Amino acid sequence: MARDLALRAAASVSGAPVERIRLEHLPSGQPVLAGAAAGLRISVSHVESRSGRPGVAAVAISKDVAVGVDAEVVRRLNAVALSTKWFSWQETQWISSLDPDLHDRAFLMLWTRKEALGKAFGDGLRSGGMRRPVLGGVLEPNPELQQLTPEMSLATPVFDTVVVTIAAQCDSGRVTVHRH
Repeated sequence: MARDLALRAAASVSGAPVERIRLEHLPSGQPVLAGAAAGLRISVSHVESRSGRPGVAAVAISKDVAVGVDAEVVRRLNAVALSTKWFSWQETQWISSLDPDLHDRAFLMLWTRKEALGKAFGDGLRSGGMRRPVLGGVLEPNPELQQLTPEMSLATPVFDTVVVTIAAQCDSGRVTVHRH
């Protein structure tokens, strides 16, 4: 599902037929486009189907800036306890300050922000990625890229059952979301 979506998205952005595009991976696992879409920047996230729920795939592509994307299916978590293990004190306090019905979605929003930023920076969650601060910018679903740092912006489009964050190495812009 994710591979097919990535190839179709690359064909759409590049204008090349999908048969002339290849999706390869660096030794780190980072996806790269080859063939007629070489040079485009790509990030892919996928969640396998579980418990009868369909899987989810998300792809971010750019002609000229580094991008990262992460997607997580909204599910019941022990969000506050998990945040004390993985997040900063400030991030845990932010989650705890919300209505308990929002804890799981808030945890997943911070998690996807960290993952998407790590992918855009090219280091994933290695090198302290879980300690990367992500509380800046708009902390609500928003398809507009909001500047988090001087070199990176984030967008979180609105979906009912999935939290998706897109990171782009730029200061502003709009994310176009295609749902399939």
